Amino acid sequence: MGRTGKLWAIEHFGVVPDIMCMAKAIGGGLPLGVTLAREDLMRWHVGAHASTFGGNPVAIAAGMKTLEILENGVMKNAAEMGAYMMDRLRELQDKHASIVEVRGLGLMIGVELARDRNAAEPWPELRDKIVVDCFYRGLVIQGAGESTIRFSPPLIVDRAQVDFRGRHGQRCSRDFAAVKRIQPGWPGHARNETREE
Repeated sequence: MGRTGKLWAIEHFGVVPDIMCMAKAIGGGLPLGVTLAREDLMRWHVGAHASTFGGNPVAIAAGMKTLEILENGVMKNAAEMGAYMMDRLRELQDKHASIVEVRGLGLMIGVELARDRNAAEPWPELRDKIVVDCFYRGLVIQGAGESTIRFSPPLIVDRAQVDFRGRHGQRCSRDFAAVKRIQPGWPGHARNETREE
């Protein structure tokens, strides 16, 4: 919720769903799930539906507060910081042929890696090495798909924190040339002892 700069990612595409199911983020850390549907689909007779955990007042209060926080500037921040982070990642793309694509919406960003920018052969070993090297520098990122690095920072991230990511991501990217020596089958989980501190 709110991660892409809008409350729902579908809003970027002009989609109006009949039914939406949501959970996790809506509860702000408390267990809460919500089914949202058009009114004409929700006209059930009394007793047609029941829920063992439905209507928990504490979780509902957390959900209402989550929506309030999102609507009071957090989504705007996700859009602005996401655009800033994408710009910084595209600067890295200009410097490294192994970065074939930077894509995303708001603060849901993927960086696709490949052995050859033209052939676009996935390079999961490089992705795994970057994820581990960044972890040792205090930056937590995740692998996604076959050969993508996923950046999904908190929605309250600020410019200084994005710049921290940029500095440490750049240090990790300095290893790109050395990584070209990786042999097939290298697991990509060894700590790089020659990294810059």
